[in-house]
Amino acid sequence: RALREPETAAGICRALHDLLSDGKAGERQAEALVVLAHEAVHLGGERREGVTECLALQAAVPLGVRFGLSESKARSLIHAQYEDRLAERTVIRAAYALPLSCRDGGALDRSPGDGQFP
Repeated sequence: RALREPETAAGICRALHDLLSDGKAGERQAEALVVLAHEAVHLGGERREGVTECLALQAAVPLGVRFGLSESKARSLIHAQYEDRLAERTVIRAAYALPLSCRDGGALDRSPGDGQFP
């Protein structure tokens, strides 16, 4: 995965460590949760970056809860990440673009009908 600056492996690990240490979460921690979930989706066998990104956004909410966030806080942070990715239109991130089916009720929605996406 091509990491954006300052999204480095060390920066991701530091953001996750900070989340575990003090329980405070912001954009850095939300991005780190999505990156961790993204790599886990790849380990599960998915190779397509856009699909992986969509599935990772959905997996990042329960992951955030496992890291100590309330579900509402995790959902809010990850929803902001989803919105950022929808708005992003850089050539560097083109391979990671979310497919049109990455939406509430779309083909990639892991829990369609619950009204909570990602």
